[in-house]
Parts: sequence; structure tokens; C-alpha cells
Amino acid sequence: MGDFYQILKAYIFILLIAMVVCGYIGRYLAIEKGRDKTEGMLFGAFLGVIGLLIIALLPTKNLQPSKELTEEEKKRLEEAKLKAQDWHNNFPAWVTWTALSALLFFELYYLLVKLCDLL
Repeated sequence: MGDFYQILKAYIFILLIAMVVCGYIGRYLAIEKGRDKTEGMLFGAFLGVIGLLIIALLPTKNLQPSKELTEEEKKRLEEAKLKAQDWHNNFPAWVTWTALSALLFFELYYLLVKLCDLL
């Protein structure tokens, strides 16, 4: 019975690693397609390779505005881009996602080990 739990722990460990890897690949694909990065990460993490295929086959969003912008609107848009870029340079989002993923991964693995030890 102990061998079963060792195999189960190894399987879940590999599954969690695959979820994190597929989530990051999905995030990258979503960004490249002009879609929301959270959408890509969720599809990749929870659906795995099928989720990656879904993201890859989704249509690319139109990144260009459909109407002509006035000079004032262009100026405000450029200021907003610079402000957002400055924030991202100071605190990149991948740091947060990596920390949260690692925390979730180790917490779930710890709970699994404790559960298997109780049984």
C-alpha cells in the first residue's frame, strides 16, 4: 500500500509541474495573439495541451484602434503607455506569477504528503 502512495505523490508532483509549465506557455501564446494573459494561463494550466491548442487556434485580437484618434487622444494614450511601461519595468508581472505558482505548488505538494502519511 505504501508503494501506491509513493506513485501517487510522484504523479501529482509531475502533474503540478506540467500545470505550471503549460500555464506559462499558454500565457505566452495569449500575449502573442493579443489576448489577455490570464486567459492564456488558465487555459494552459487547467486544460494542458488541449488548452494550448485552443489558445493557438483562437483568432488574434485586433490590436489597432478602428477609428482615427485625435492629437489629444494620441497624447493621452502615449502617456498611459509610458506610465504602464514604467510600472512594468519596476515590478514585472512574471515575478508575481512565479512566486504565486511556487507557493501554490509547494503548498499542494505538502498537503498531499501529509495526506498520504495519514493514510
